[in-house]
Amino acid sequence: MLYISGYRLIAIGLTGLCAWLITRLVKNSQPEMGSTALAAWLLNPLTLIVTAVGAHNDLWMVVLLLAAILLMQRRSPFWALMALILAMHVKLTALIWTPVFGLWILGKWGWRRTLGVGASSLLAGLVISWLLYQPFGGWSTLPRMLQERSLFFANAIWNIFNTGLTKSGFSSSEVAPLTVNLSTVLFLTASLWVAFINFNLVPKRWKKLQFKLEERRFWMVLVTTSLLYLFLGAFWFQHWYFLWLIAPAALLPGSRFTFRILPWLCFGGLAANLGSKFCPHYLFRYAISANTLLPYIA
Repeated sequence: MLYISGYRLIAIGLTGLCAWLITRLVKNSQPEMGSTALAAWLLNPLTLIVTAVGAHNDLWMVVLLLAAILLMQRRSPFWALMALILAMHVKLTALIWTPVFGLWILGKWGWRRTLGVGASSLLAGLVISWLLYQPFGGWSTLPRMLQERSLFFANAIWNIFNTGLTKSGFSSSEVAPLTVNLSTVLFLTASLWVAFINFNLVPKRWKKLQFKLEERRFWMVLVTTSLLYLFLGAFWFQHWYFLWLIAPAALLPGSRFTFRILPWLCFGGLAANLGSKFCPHYLFRYAISANTLLPYIA
């Protein structure tokens, strides 16, 4: 009981820290929207359930992500990347935002500043990473961890795909690598394309609109990247993953996405366990056999 209560109290405290960071970020750009952004974070039912009840460690990652965004707003790209590197050591999933930060720095400060900041933060990050991993067996634990996580599929759209092919007669050893690799490639392609388009980094012959680099666009791309990962890149999904989406979306309280779409997505996240049980069973109950499917694939 003491451990559970302690974890929940820490999670509630981290939720308050996230609220403070969100308020600071929004008030620096849109002072009149500070209270609305605070409500978008604190009054979201999924946030309350995940923090006060679930007390997941995702909150540590979200705090560091918001700190990185605040440091970027204050024009400190080196320290922003350091905060992002620390977020990766809470959950390796924070890697999904690295290209967004890198491309934003490139668009704002050019190649020379980007390469300098990138090299120095990478060097410092490697030292910190080695020190953090050393008590737990060093970096050799990373490949094993990634391999173990890739063996499990839960609640994500890819779980339906994986279950459907397995029920159709394919072996899990054939389906699992396909699921993991395909989801990763699709996510990377889509997220990089979104970042290039929005940060105005595509070749001139592809440009149809000229965008001014403003921080709200940076936040929007972070939101889009989180959304793409949850729908395309994640083969393991739990409802607390939506914290990765709610936090940057709260920075855009006046957007149509935060006001109209995010509540339904959070409802879907809370219902993901039910959906992941229902869809594979009924959608593929009468799936065609592998013998019938193989000629078409060939």
